[in-house]
Amino acid sequence: MDSPSLYKKLEKELHEKRKNMASIIESANTAYEERDKANDQIENLRQHAKRETNDFERELKDLSHAMVKSQKALEYIKMTQTQGQEFARTAEKEAEQIRKQTQKLVERRE
Repeated sequence: MDSPSLYKKLEKELHEKRKNMASIIESANTAYEERDKANDQIENLRQHAKRETNDFERELKDLSHAMVKSQKALEYIKMTQTQGQEFARTAEKEAEQIRKQTQKLVERRE
């Protein structure tokens, strides 16, 4: 083999290897970008889940307080019986509504 053809062959191989290396670098860069995107999405989902958890806990706390308040009011009404039967039924309905809301909230959380 003479020098010019050997040179051209080696030059062609070098060109192919550089092309292959550029392709590998491009693939690696794409993979890094996709990994970063996925990590961002994971972080966004974590933050969203944390916000939902905080909202759930706040709603559950509010409903629990409302339920306790309604139960105390109902106990007072039953104890004194000065307000009459209609007021007691209304308080029971409110307590039941709160129980249902709490149950829905708990089911939604699960």
